Amino acid sequence: MTSLPSHEKLKEMTLTNVTVGYDGDSIVKEASFQLLEGQIGCLL
Repeated sequence: MTSLPSHEKLKEMTLTNVTVGYDGDSIVKEASFQLLEGQIGCLL
């Protein structure tokens, strides 16, 4: 089994103040989250 490098070596992407809507209505407001290299994230 392979392992990911330690957290200190991974690239990081931070998203802040994300708002997601559908048909003119806000569903998620001002969300913030971080993704580390190798992770997959999505908002549906």
